[in-house]
Amino acid sequence: MKKKKMGTLFTPPMMISAIILAVILLISIFGTLLAPYDPEAIDLANTYKKFSPDHWFGTDAMGRDMFSRMLCGAHTTILNAVLVVLFADFIGVPLGLMCGYKEGLLDKIVMRIWDILAAFPPLILAMVFVAIFGKGELNAVLATGIVFIPMISRLTRSSVLSEKTKTYVETAKSLGYTERKIIFRHIFPNVVPTLMAEFTLDIGYAIISLASLSYMGLGVQSPKSDWGSILQSGMALLFKSPTVALIPGIAIVITVVALNLLTDSIQMYLDPVQRRLPHIMKYKKREAKHNEKYA
Repeated sequence: MKKKKMGTLFTPPMMISAIILAVILLISIFGTLLAPYDPEAIDLANTYKKFSPDHWFGTDAMGRDMFSRMLCGAHTTILNAVLVVLFADFIGVPLGLMCGYKEGLLDKIVMRIWDILAAFPPLILAMVFVAIFGKGELNAVLATGIVFIPMISRLTRSSVLSEKTKTYVETAKSLGYTERKIIFRHIFPNVVPTLMAEFTLDIGYAIISLASLSYMGLGVQSPKSDWGSILQSGMALLFKSPTVALIPGIAIVITVVALNLLTDSIQMYLDPVQRRLPHIMKYKKREAKHNEKYA
């Protein structure tokens, strides 16, 4: 008997993106240990070095090894992006669950607040919060996390509104289950697949947002660096030594694209309709060929 295929999770785009992200994750964890040089060590005798065995990505205007800076910057970039999404989920998901299930006055108040925040561009809003809290890595993470809360809360709420009309919720109510048990034991597990896909996607958005704040000097402060601050320091040298700016820019693009591809694969696999779609299409093609043959 042939084994059934495991849906469409292990597609080539998913595998490629997963491998890329696994490498980036390992670099972000062990980057500080793998760096061959001190990322902030200034060596004016070795400025603007090209790619070489001693300096794989060359050096910048201060003679700092770009490979070491990218490795250590990955740790800061990925860690802060994950913290942003965890912070936003910690507040946004429970709010979305409660608003979606109870609706009423709480839902109206919270949604109107989210409407006000959604009226501003996310990056501008993050800059406003950083201006209130002050410059710095932690404040940038906090500000970006606040900006992400409405998006996650709305997504959770819409998923709960869809789930609460289903039969299993009515059955739980008829059995006398408490609202807390219905929300967290029955509805929440069915919302998790959507939130998982959103989690990976939001990490990509967080990377871009934090890099933008660091690029403008509002996020990570010297001597610490992330990919955004490395990109900012390289922009002044774009024509003299373009690799100083291109390398962090390419790293951000590759990471975000890989996260988007992984999100699409996860969402397709977790959604029963999309997962069965390829099999339905194959069946319809076979049926069409059969009809043509015997027409």
